[in-house]
Amino acid sequence: MVNYSKINFFIRNFIVLMIMNLSQYSIAQQISFSSNIEKIVQKQTDSLSNQLFDVKISICQNEEFNNPIFSEFNTIKTNNFSDFMLNIGGGKNIIGNIDAVNWSDGSFTLVIESDTFKKKQTFFNYVTVLRIPTVLDQDNLEGMVNDEERKGWGNISIPNPKRKPPKKITVDLSTQYVNVAYPSDTYPIYRHYEWYDLDGNGLGNSLMLTFSEKTKHEFFENVNKFGEVKLYAKPFQELLIKSLGSSIDLLLTQPEKITNLNQTYGIKGPWKIIYYIEW
Repeated sequence: MVNYSKINFFIRNFIVLMIMNLSQYSIAQQISFSSNIEKIVQKQTDSLSNQLFDVKISICQNEEFNNPIFSEFNTIKTNNFSDFMLNIGGGKNIIGNIDAVNWSDGSFTLVIESDTFKKKQTFFNYVTVLRIPTVLDQDNLEGMVNDEERKGWGNISIPNPKRKPPKKITVDLSTQYVNVAYPSDTYPIYRHYEWYDLDGNGLGNSLMLTFSEKTKHEFFENVNKFGEVKLYAKPFQELLIKSLGSSIDLLLTQPEKITNLNQTYGIKGPWKIIYYIEW
């Protein structure tokens, strides 16, 4: 742990600048969103498994639903359990550029609705909050944790002076990965996570932004995790929320080696976490 008073100015500016830089310099960064179509439809109907749904996807800023900053036509394909994985930004563009979204500027809402230009028996209009603004306040908590042992994983326990669940936690994680066949060469990983929980039940929505062109941004609903650390389909590890009681406990899970195209990759470390906690 470090003296927080010495890094206050750095962290407050780093949080804002990191989000802006990620959105400015990322190339074709789609947002991966996994859910269940029955939750999206929100009504009792026949089985929705193993089906295709033509949808219109919109990202709206500051609840301006009549003036989305990005919109596209896309397709949802469900599996046997009605689950799906949607790549937002991978469809047919209507308006805007997902890479031009400045994620540090206000709140953002995701809208998924039936494509009304095509005949569909099931109509739906689903709205969920992608991000709430970061509030810089001296009563919030900020700090930095370094992996001095260089083992690449572990529990991070942060004292909770408010002794109540936080409204939002922002985490910037940096670490390294390596092709195990060439252990002397390491490659940086940077991830920006924002998790918010407005009702204080310990489950919230999480938006992850990434620098790497090999990965997508990620959005999760109703979870106790910030997101994943990965380069390919399978993640190296996850960043989880273990507790929101007298201490705020975060867990960077023990990493796994990943094989892709007959090459094996692993987390090399050391990791560094910069956090900002709001109540």
